[in-house]
Amino acid sequence: EAVDQESSRSKIINYVIQSLKDEHGIFDERQIKQHIFSNYDIEANQFNALCEAVQNHDDLVYLGVGVDGRDTYVSHEQFEKEKSLIQITDHLASRNIKSIIPTHIADAVAKYSLNKSQRDSLYHLTSNKALSLNVGYAGTGKTHMMAAANEVWKQNGFKVIGVAVSGAAAGELEVKAGIPSYTLASFKNAVANGNVTLDKDTIVVMDEMGM
Repeated sequence: EAVDQESSRSKIINYVIQSLKDEHGIFDERQIKQHIFSNYDIEANQFNALCEAVQNHDDLVYLGVGVDGRDTYVSHEQFEKEKSLIQITDHLASRNIKSIIPTHIADAVAKYSLNKSQRDSLYHLTSNKALSLNVGYAGTGKTHMMAAANEVWKQNGFKVIGVAVSGAAAGELEVKAGIPSYTLASFKNAVANGNVTLDKDTIVVMDEMGM
């Protein structure tokens, strides 16, 4: 009976961890407790023991205390993915691509009537860096600025492809910025099937990257 109980407890712990991994990239102690409380009818002492067992599980990496003061965790699998992403990002950030003709950027600023923040973003994105990031609040004209960037890139011989997590975001990028766009899933399939080719003259615009 003790073996059965331990087996059942182990299954619950594994299920809790898998559920949290599926729902969140990073999760904290509050989310662990909420998930266990919502899904299992157990005594208080069992609840505390189960929470502690999940938090100390070998499959999780402790990230420290978050900005909200709670202990934060991530799965080893996700942790390794994040490490790989940082390494790729560092590699891209150290590389240069062919330079853009400056007058094309200035012409786009005037044509699209860009404000100062949009203009600064355009100059940043059309630099000769292989990786550039643009961050802004909703409604600040990022997509309008991307239409200008798309025109500048194409004038300089680049092929521009848009990618977004959601179909709605991909559609908006295509309609409002004029960039042929895919959802992330369809983009991966198109590349794998040879329907989309990537080379040194391809610009990939990833919208809503924080998602």
